[in-house]
Order: sequence, then C-alpha cells, then structure tokens
Amino acid sequence: MEKTEIKIKKEEKLLKVLTGIGFSYSQAMRLIKNKDILVDSKRVKENILLKSGNTVTVFYDKASLREKNIKIVYEDENVIIADKPVNIEIEGQGGLCEKLNALPVHRLDRNTVGLVILANNKISQQILQQAFKKRKLEKIYQALVYGKTNFDGKIYCAYLKKDEKNARVLITDNKIKGSQEIKNAFKTIENYTNSSLVEIRLITGKTHQIRAHLAYLNHAIVGDGKYGKLQKDKFKYRYQTLACVKITFGSLDKPLEYLSNKSFTTIAPYKPL
Repeated sequence: MEKTEIKIKKEEKLLKVLTGIGFSYSQAMRLIKNKDILVDSKRVKENILLKSGNTVTVFYDKASLREKNIKIVYEDENVIIADKPVNIEIEGQGGLCEKLNALPVHRLDRNTVGLVILANNKISQQILQQAFKKRKLEKIYQALVYGKTNFDGKIYCAYLKKDEKNARVLITDNKIKGSQEIKNAFKTIENYTNSSLVEIRLITGKTHQIRAHLAYLNHAIVGDGKYGKLQKDKFKYRYQTLACVKITFGSLDKPLEYLSNKSFTTIAPYKPL
C-alpha cells in the first residue's frame, strides 16, 4: 500500500488536487468512493472543498488503480474517450464503464475495438446522448474485409431488420416489414493479397449495420463468425477486425462547448493479409 501526503496551499476541490498530482479522473473518483483519503486525519467520501493549510493523505494500491489494457485518449471532469480493447462490453459487470467509473454514452460491440465516449457525470451524459441523436458526432471506422474492394467513398443504402431470436440482423435491398434504412459510406484504403482495408463513415447507427452490410456486399469482415466465415487458421483473427478510429464532435451545448469541432483518433490494430 502506497501513501501520499499533500499540503494544501489554496482553496481547491479535492478532485482537482488528486488529478493535479497525477491520478486520472476515474482513479481519483475511485479513491474518494472507496474512502481512501484523509483530510486532517478525518476520512472523507465526497469531493469536498479544501482550504489552505489542510493536509490530504491518500492511501492507494498501484496495481488496483491501473486500468489494465485500456488506453485513455482524452479525459477531463466531464468526458472520457477510451480506446476500447477487444472482448469487453461497455456496460455490465467488468465492463468499460465499471472499470473507468464512468457513465455510458453510446454502444460498441463487445469485440469491436477503438474509440468510445463515456461521461463523468449525468449532465455530460445527457448532452452527449442528445448529440448522438441529433447526429452532431461523426464516427469513422476501419475494417479488414475478405477480398479486394473498389469502394470509392460513396454512400451505400440498404434495409436492416433485427432477428431477435438469433441475435443477428437481416439486410435487404428493399424495405420489408419491420426493417429500417441504413446508410454507410465505404472507401477502400488499400488492397492486399487476400483482403482489403476499408474505411467506413457511419451515416445511420443500427445494430451490427457495418458487419452485416459489408457481408451483404460480399466483403465480410475478417474474423466475423456471425456474418462472415471464421477462418482462424488462415487469417488468425478470432474476432471481427472492426475498429472505430476517429470521432469528431460537432457543435455541443454548454458545459461541453469546448469540445465542439474537435477530433480524436486512434490506429486500427490490424495487419494486412
């Protein structure tokens, strides 16, 4: 167990003091929640206002504070942008929200990797969720797909119908009962011997729409056992090779206006085949 003492020199909130000495926002919130902080020898459990002369003592275990395998691309008191690894849910026990002590804003399939926006408070969560509904956030994906492609960036339209019983979706050219229109812009980045790297600009946001749509166009995502062919020996990918690589904010309401028109990126972790 580690121990750190801080002498407070000016009036400041506890959370700001903790992040100022190197703890991430989620780590600081966890310390407060777990009552691992003393102020003048008294245990605290809230983000209290500290005064000049206070002594803050923090007890922490380095290993327990470390968010293993999770890269934080950006974080402040309102927002976390994480680079989600494979095989982890956004919500639920052991999910990204639990690990980072944050609130969900949007979904990303368990085995899809890349950028995810989380909220550090209820107000930010509501603003960001409304921004998604009003299409004020743009998400760009990259996928490794079977075969060589010649996508030129145009928008492809189709219809998607959920098959709840089999936990999958059906794609059709024409509208059928219970279906919804989907739109994806596909662009070929590079062709390889057995596969292609494709950029996807999400126009609509329906369950499995990228995976199912690409499969419908005869270019299923490599490693996608649900909509493609899971060829472990040939391609050596156990999960769909789909990553959200860029998020761009549009005009956001206060107090998140400082994020307006900003973009955050990561790199798709897929090697050519």
